[in-house]
Amino acid sequence: MVMQYSAFSCKLYHGLEINEEWLADKSRFSCDGLRRQRLLVPMLMRSTRGTHTWQLVKSTWEEALASIGSRLVEVGRSGARNAVAGLAGPFADAEALTALRDLVHLFDSELICTEEKFPANSTDLRANYLFSGLIAGIDSADLVLLIGTNPRFEAPLLNARLRKAWVHNDLEIAMVGDPVDLTYEYDHLGSFPDILEQIASGSHPFSHVSNF
Repeated sequence: MVMQYSAFSCKLYHGLEINEEWLADKSRFSCDGLRRQRLLVPMLMRSTRGTHTWQLVKSTWEEALASIGSRLVEVGRSGARNAVAGLAGPFADAEALTALRDLVHLFDSELICTEEKFPANSTDLRANYLFSGLIAGIDSADLVLLIGTNPRFEAPLLNARLRKAWVHNDLEIAMVGDPVDLTYEYDHLGSFPDILEQIASGSHPFSHVSNF
């Protein structure tokens, strides 16, 4: 990866089976964080001796986790409801959000706040937030059904993988939802959710193609 209008370059070694040397536009310029304003060590809020002023000071992971643990123990002993709150930023992944939710619920609290609206799908079932298979598995797929999504906008790397399989492996792609330009051909089955019931019951022509 080479940043435009600069001599800064960064080689990516992790997740090559997913990235395929491509970097999505959502993270194209986030590489600035590799060398600027990086939070490399945990910080603790401590008061200056003899004053009532507080400031952030560098700490170790052992001290930071011990401080967090001691406060959580105090809250747990108090038995107070909604005494612990969770705050998630816009870049938190689904598994981290689920772990945060489970931790907050452990302390009898429902205070979970996010900086942006997330899909209303429940996270009680893992299938609602996990990808059903590996992205690399698209290369060996025969048929892909897209439901109410625009991967070209929502997941550019996934869309690039779908196009690659469509070009080289004759991948068949169908969609239920609003028609969009995905840069490759697909069968638009319609925009109504009852189509999914027809596919599942076998009354839709697509059922015979997908062997549902």
